[in-house]
Amino acid sequence: QEVFLLTQLLDKAVRDNSLIENILTFLVTYTNEHFKDEENLMDRHGFLEIDEHNEAHELFKVTVFKLKSDYESSPNQAGKLIFPIRKLIDEIIDHIIHVDYKLKALRLNEINPS
Repeated sequence: QEVFLLTQLLDKAVRDNSLIENILTFLVTYTNEHFKDEENLMDRHGFLEIDEHNEAHELFKVTVFKLKSDYESSPNQAGKLIFPIRKLIDEIIDHIIHVDYKLKALRLNEINPS
């Protein structure tokens, strides 16, 4: 849910570049914590597509850390990061909608074991 709200925050960052640091900090935390939780879930259940899923996560992490590094090296150029950040957020949302939905059954199984 938080990822979907990032698009709104990013729209505000067009006018206030100081928000970019907050967005990048969130993305770093999200890719570390949420992806780790998902990877552990897939591992516990022997998810067949775990390797492909983990590869997608790794690509997201690399992109996030590159954007964060770019920001830290040139914070006065933060406005130039808006489009790449938006592209990343859109890709994460697409991943959630089209790939993570496969994990729903695993989560439900842990909440309501049969």
